[in-house]
Amino acid sequence: MTKWDSGKPIQDSPREAQVIANARTLATEHKLDPDDVAQLIAAQMEANKLVQYGLLAQWQAAGAAPDTPRPDLGKQIRPRLDELQKRLLQQYAAFAPYRQDPNCPAWLANVRNGLAADSLHDMALIRASGELCIRAKAL
Repeated sequence: MTKWDSGKPIQDSPREAQVIANARTLATEHKLDPDDVAQLIAAQMEANKLVQYGLLAQWQAAGAAPDTPRPDLGKQIRPRLDELQKRLLQQYAAFAPYRQDPNCPAWLANVRNGLAADSLHDMALIRASGELCIRAKAL
């Protein structure tokens, strides 16, 4: 709702670059490849933007956003996102050994099934997890 209220664009390339740079730095703490982590975080941001664009379109069609309390971006949302990013990297480090398993895509599809409340959020989950599994290259 921050973007709705402020009128600022959803796309914030400088902020995204900063988040990815910070994630690359954290990658080494988790013994992860910084490029893999950059790809992971970029996918999460792209998924988030899909939801934001979808919600903005709904609110524009309705003429208003929901009348709910607005958390503060700097004081509440971003600190929570930073915390979630650390947890995401911990979980990704635990998951990394299974990325090349032939069953990985089926596992992810099974886990994703039923998580989303609607098609918009389902598409975001697909985008967020779309590059988690690594398919073996054909010889």
